[in-house]
Amino acid sequence: MDLLTGVMSWFKKRGVWVGGVAVLIVCGICLQLGPLLDVPGHAEAHMRLSKWNKTLANFLIGNPMPRGIGISGKIVVVAEDGHWQALKPILENVLMQPMLTPQPEYLFELVHVLPKDFDQYRAYRNVIVVGGSHPSLGNIVDELSALGDVVIRKDVWATQQVVIGIRAGDVLSSAEKVGVNGDRIDAAVDGGMADWLTTILYHAGVDEVVTKGLADQYGWQIQVPIGFEVMRDYADQHFVTFVRQVDRRQLWMWVYWEDGVTPDQLTADWCLDKRNAISAKFYGGDQTDLNALKIYQTDFNGNLAVCLEGLWENAKSWQGGPFKSYSVIDADRGRLYMINMGIYAPNRTKALQMRQLDALAHTFEISSTFVMK
Repeated sequence: MDLLTGVMSWFKKRGVWVGGVAVLIVCGICLQLGPLLDVPGHAEAHMRLSKWNKTLANFLIGNPMPRGIGISGKIVVVAEDGHWQALKPILENVLMQPMLTPQPEYLFELVHVLPKDFDQYRAYRNVIVVGGSHPSLGNIVDELSALGDVVIRKDVWATQQVVIGIRAGDVLSSAEKVGVNGDRIDAAVDGGMADWLTTILYHAGVDEVVTKGLADQYGWQIQVPIGFEVMRDYADQHFVTFVRQVDRRQLWMWVYWEDGVTPDQLTADWCLDKRNAISAKFYGGDQTDLNALKIYQTDFNGNLAVCLEGLWENAKSWQGGPFKSYSVIDADRGRLYMINMGIYAPNRTKALQMRQLDALAHTFEISSTFVMK
């Protein structure tokens, strides 16, 4: 009896402490799963639950700022009806460009919120506040910055958040300022999307052994996420593939390199022909759908690159899907690198996964410290 009394007394004295530990453990698990609830591919959610992340650390030290709410593609626009009607077509033109997928998909969704409901949405990942439409919203934009008609800030009311404040006194000036700053607005929101997808992509960490092995063997590397398989069957022909099956989607990326290529050869037709030749050789006859193709120059990690974006198809297997590739020259060595990504996912959405693969492609790196082979 004395033993039982002693045990009960111990739990009474330490009940609050034990309960607190239990709450922290549960919160830790929830925080670990939090960023995965809206991830493309819910199968990610069970991976590496034992790995404590920065969000949990912030929680433990008492950081009151919540995690951004909602998927990164939802953009909340806080404005009066008149401003919203004027800004909607402009914002759609800036942010709602369809991705080249078999059925056109959009990365972003615009959601209009009236000023009276602002407090319910202030913690969303992407918030656009039109200050000229309401006195209280004008004060909010002023608090973001005393300068500039279009203010872009991160992590104002939540972590992993992009906030855009538009200072304008009337409908026409608001529309004009959004149009002039369209590129900045698009870059800010797209950058937030890339950061979110990168967090998800590397939630389980980087496969350091494989990543270092690529550098040692080939003189280039990609930060390979845990969960991707590296196929080196044709490495002797300068072709390496990274593949992953997730949520009934087949994701892949390949890197091809070739010596003796000069920058002046990097024309649109040359890059298209080269990509078709590589795909036909290593992917059983894959070709590019010329009716759904964009070719343009872009910056790729500080280097000028030719980008091909469109749809691939394989008439033999009746398969197809979206792809994107970057062709870039290492001028010091006269070497072409082509980094290509694609998805096969019939009857599944693909836009978020393609954007995630694009984030992976941008980890590609050539270093003078690597031993070139």
